[in-house]
Amino acid sequence: RGLGDVYKRQITNHGTYAMAGTGTRSSKSQLRLDGPVTFAGNGTLEVRTEHENFLTPLNGAGDILAIGPDHTFDILPGARCYMEGIGFTNAGTVRSSGLFQLSVPTVTNSGLIAIPAGGNMQAGLYGPLALDNTTGEIAIAPDGIPQFLNGEVIGGRVTGGGIFRCGSSAAVSGGIEFEDTAIVLGGFNVLDVSDTLTTNSLIRLAAGSSSRFCRLRCDGRAVLDGTGTLAAVNANQNYLSRANNAPDDEFVLTESFRLEVQDGGWLYSDAPVTVHGNLVVNGRAFFVAPQPALTTAPSTRISGTGTLQVTAPFENQGTIAPGNSTGALAFTLQVTHAPTATLEFEIGGTTQGVDYDYLGTGGQSLDGTLNVIHVNGFMPGVGDTFDLIGGPLSGSFHTVHLPLLAPGLDWDAGDLET
Repeated sequence: RGLGDVYKRQITNHGTYAMAGTGTRSSKSQLRLDGPVTFAGNGTLEVRTEHENFLTPLNGAGDILAIGPDHTFDILPGARCYMEGIGFTNAGTVRSSGLFQLSVPTVTNSGLIAIPAGGNMQAGLYGPLALDNTTGEIAIAPDGIPQFLNGEVIGGRVTGGGIFRCGSSAAVSGGIEFEDTAIVLGGFNVLDVSDTLTTNSLIRLAAGSSSRFCRLRCDGRAVLDGTGTLAAVNANQNYLSRANNAPDDEFVLTESFRLEVQDGGWLYSDAPVTVHGNLVVNGRAFFVAPQPALTTAPSTRISGTGTLQVTAPFENQGTIAPGNSTGALAFTLQVTHAPTATLEFEIGGTTQGVDYDYLGTGGQSLDGTLNVIHVNGFMPGVGDTFDLIGGPLSGSFHTVHLPLLAPGLDWDAGDLET
């Protein structure tokens, strides 16, 4: 309790070094560092109270707190710790079960930073912070509350099954991997992605209102990898954007990654997007970057019951399968199908867009393969007609697969490509 100045370059602690401010700034607990100071040993630097507990520089230049490989820095439940103006290096364990406010320029983590249930870590509250996590791990519990408000997290692993909450100017880079941790962007939140972001969980775009946008931005070529999903979950201003408006700013989504505009959702991309995996549109999606705005691959699969508006020209190289089972999907432009393309339609009744699939467009140049399959045990009868494809048509399918009918019946495909 009170003011403690540390001049030693190393404190070997096998017990507990406790900070316990008692209520006001005049009775705060303040540990001031003069130069680099390492807490070594297998003990604990512990913050105990909810009052004023500060870690600050004595002179400013070169003042660094280092937690050694066997040491623990523990902010107890309900306690508050404010780290200001120093460098911070962790090779041991940092556990924030209370409030840990990081107002520092740099953090290097080669150990573990854990935010347990009920814990809170605020990074970059009063200025940008660079957190180098290249060889470290950040573990966020499901009820932990980390807030990365302003700055960059570089590399390493983010685990724990919790939520990584972004602020007004956050960034990730260096091949960072989110194993089971969701990334959430809300009102006025921005996250810049460079290099590769790997996640097996959710990146959730949920703008706060029609005037409180959120933006996921590519800083150069940003690759989204893993088995995760990037989802626009509401009808507010959810954007994919370019961080620098540079020619090489683009998003690339790998074959295992999923882009989804949920029912009633809204997504606007002024960054080029290449989708190698699933694109599911049940709301409204706008891809309006300079050409090409949306690029597909033979492995791409586009489905859903929403509407896509894409800056022309748009070439489908993969599979378009309207509906989530049966349903209608719309493009507001001319769609050109490549020889590798497949159009896949399910027929489960005679009502267009409800019982059987429908693809509406501003026109289509046909090529590739048409696959039609029965679902829900439906078997067409004499005179049943299915109008599958909308818009002026040109070209023709290279291969057509139609399902079997009852004995004595056959398909009349004379109007299929007209």
